[in-house]
Amino acid sequence: MDRSWIQKSWNRRFRLSELYAVGVNGFLEFAFSRVSTGDRILCPCIYCINQQSRTREEVYEHLIVDGIIIGYTRWYCHGEFGSSNPTSTDSFVVDEEDEEDIVDVHDILQDAFPEHVVEGDDVSSSTGGTEGIGDKGSTSHGPSTSQTSTEPRRKRGCTRAIRTNNRSGADQILTVNVNHLGQVFGPHRTELSTYLGTLARNPTRIPLNFDDWRKVPINYKEQAWNSVLEKFNFDGNGKRQILKMLGHTWRDYKWDLRKRTIERFPNLKDAPRPISPIEIPEDQWKSLIDRWTSHEWMAKAQKNKQCREKQNLPHTAGRTSFPQVSYLMSNEMLDGREPSRLELFKKTHKRKDGSCEVQAAMEVIEKLEEKLDEQPPQLRDNKSVQDDIFVQVMGPESRNHVCGTGRGVSPCDLGLTQRNLQKKKENEEFRSTVSTMQENITTLKAQLTELDQIKAQLAILTQIVVGENCSQSSIQLFVQLKRQSHTNRFFSCRMLVGEKLLLLDSIMKVTKICSNAHEKKCPCRFHGEGSLVLAMLLAKRTGASNPSKIGCS
Repeated sequence: MDRSWIQKSWNRRFRLSELYAVGVNGFLEFAFSRVSTGDRILCPCIYCINQQSRTREEVYEHLIVDGIIIGYTRWYCHGEFGSSNPTSTDSFVVDEEDEEDIVDVHDILQDAFPEHVVEGDDVSSSTGGTEGIGDKGSTSHGPSTSQTSTEPRRKRGCTRAIRTNNRSGADQILTVNVNHLGQVFGPHRTELSTYLGTLARNPTRIPLNFDDWRKVPINYKEQAWNSVLEKFNFDGNGKRQILKMLGHTWRDYKWDLRKRTIERFPNLKDAPRPISPIEIPEDQWKSLIDRWTSHEWMAKAQKNKQCREKQNLPHTAGRTSFPQVSYLMSNEMLDGREPSRLELFKKTHKRKDGSCEVQAAMEVIEKLEEKLDEQPPQLRDNKSVQDDIFVQVMGPESRNHVCGTGRGVSPCDLGLTQRNLQKKKENEEFRSTVSTMQENITTLKAQLTELDQIKAQLAILTQIVVGENCSQSSIQLFVQLKRQSHTNRFFSCRMLVGEKLLLLDSIMKVTKICSNAHEKKCPCRFHGEGSLVLAMLLAKRTGASNPSKIGCS
């Protein structure tokens, strides 16, 4: 089916052409052929953006007057499934030749639809372009001018992210930042969160008849992820966190749906199936009612309510997520570092005037500040020290959540589980042992180097002692080595030099060295263990009773 008419729906004059009308009728035939029950479908006009259920006549009128969503070429909200390739989406570009067609056609529209006239082109507001629509009420996108003061005032409904849904083209994709924990932040984080809300509240995109997000089939999640990629780009792997956010929003929507239903119908079994703003399919509504009225669900809800009452530290960040607050705090810091959990807790639990939502939060902040003041001044700005203080005051982490980090972070992500903590302790002990071993190795290497030097000196000494022809330079070197070795006292002489001297054929070689090397102080009587060994050997061979009297011959 040719769907080129969709990319030109922005042109008012083209929307009055026969080609556009044929395309709209083809879409209506396709969409209503896949409706199992009822006579309503989601309206894909630029104001309803598949978030308002309308009849066939209402959808036709909206598409002619307002136009269909640019880029809605795969009708996934109306029963058409398939892969989505965001890069293949045609960009919305206005040709210079077509600018002449963008003229005021108020008179033409007034003649065709006197009760539904659009003023202006602004599609960024949910109420823009709805003045002068008339008093049809159910088919208009804004409040009716015929409402009287006796009618109840209309409340603001859920946001429809009109600007995001009408953005098309690869050049209009926004980039969202992702931190090391997979959490999204940055200037476009709020718009992303709003868009995820529109996906979660659409039972055609994500069915409501599943009691757990983990049980939702993967094809629905992949389809939602592909829709996100058509509008946003991520500088990291944010798929896991995006699906987590979508799951939380989907669960919150079901909770809000039950709350609004039970306020009007205390007996849930008597509650009619909602058809506005989005019609919930019959099978999904029946599944929701059966689950909400089951004893298992009510017992679980009561338990969750009790757990919720124990949470006595409400934050003051409002809609802003903790990762977003951390991002804003980093921009305000001079060094641009990431704030600690202690700093983030104080920021998100204090009002602008410095007060707290509850007294318990103020008491926790006072304890944190007292613990921090006990630290040395040079350590108070250390992030690790502040995180340790935060854990001491707040207590151990729960199994599935880490306090002070925002939604979606578990102890496993930060390595804070008991197993990881034990492993971390073992690793620290291992690193300490390795460090000690390295120090010992360094010491041993130094000792080996010193021993090699001593061996070299002993080798020269032995050569001089046993050599028959000793030059004057060798004798002087021997004397110099003897004097340099005074500090270590030749601790190896008794073992090495002594044994070699026992193998000498004649002690006269030693006495000859003594006579030739005679200086102011005889080397034989130089204070050292090597000299003592030589003196003892001389005394043994000569039969002298006092080795100290043995001198030069």
